[in-house]
Amino acid sequence: MKKFFLVLLLFTGLGINVFSQTCTITCTSYKENFYQNSRWVGWSNYWTDFGYYDRPSIRITNADDGYYRLKYIVDGEVIMDYFVVYDDDKTKKVRNSWNNQNVYCYIDADGDHVFTENVSLNSLTKNPDGWKKSNANFYLWSYSENYGILLR
Repeated sequence: MKKFFLVLLLFTGLGINVFSQTCTITCTSYKENFYQNSRWVGWSNYWTDFGYYDRPSIRITNADDGYYRLKYIVDGEVIMDYFVVYDDDKTKKVRNSWNNQNVYCYIDADGDHVFTENVSLNSLTKNPDGWKKSNANFYLWSYSENYGILLR
């Protein structure tokens, strides 16, 4: 009987790991974009460094039914916590506009977007080392705040 419960516990643990993969990525620098006068102003030419002790992180959990839970964490405090789902239509438009087939777009319930470039949320939950690529980027678009931030 002990053996049965041990095996059951083992498979339950493995099942949870398979169905809810989580990773945390650390951001080292950023650029900002603001929506003013009916248009996005554009990204600055230079990256701003967060500094070693001020680096935010993003915890990504691959939840059920194609949803991802994202937690933006600064100094151990969750600043943003929301669910996104892959947005195929937006991805096609952005890939065409940017001439980059390695852009992935996600949308939340409020219509805000998250873009990843040269890495997807799915690939990050499986292998967070993909974030260490020099060309991996994470875009957070808050349309209600007229604000975008590009993280790497």
